[in-house]
Amino acid sequence: FMATGSGLAPLKLMFEHLLRVEKTKKNLVLYLGLNNCEDVFMEEYFASIAKEFSNFKYHIAVCNKSAKWKGAIGFITPLVKNDFPDASKCSAYLCGNKFMINDVTKVLTANGCPAERIYFEKYDA
Repeated sequence: FMATGSGLAPLKLMFEHLLRVEKTKKNLVLYLGLNNCEDVFMEEYFASIAKEFSNFKYHIAVCNKSAKWKGAIGFITPLVKNDFPDASKCSAYLCGNKFMINDVTKVLTANGCPAERIYFEKYDA
């Protein structure tokens, strides 16, 4: 699951359903990209989900460096590329700005994820 900003909303519903209703054992990873550390939201919620479900992990990256932020700096694309060198067995759900969607789609397909298993909703802003 890869999101920027408000693109998190539909993906949150999806991973909650998979974990709580379908009780999936598949590994689920959320990548959330935001502009600034002041934009970070729901971090405690993600930590609680990760604690409750061992098959859920999350990563938050902010574009603008700040002394306040101790997490990843920059876009989520390098994180995805690093974490999925072989994406042939992955399915991906993306929601957010068109630049992230385009870049992450290129990385995933280059790393073997079939295009038909990449689902996205793209925002122009």
